Amino acid sequence: MPIGDPPNYTEMPQSLIEGRCPTRWELDAVLPDNTVYIRGIWTPWDVPPSVSIANSIAL
Repeated sequence: MPIGDPPNYTEMPQSLIEGRCPTRWELDAVLPDNTVYIRGIWTPWDVPPSVSIANSIAL
């Protein structure tokens, strides 16, 4: 997404430049001493669960 545009949470991870969510190891490299938990968006009952992301400390 272009800088300055608000994030589009409904098209994750396709809307990210890499086309995927960050890995636990990528989050660890950037924030080694902080807990990171990115909660998945709410989805209706008939839609598969969304993905949540956490770094090693959060696990």
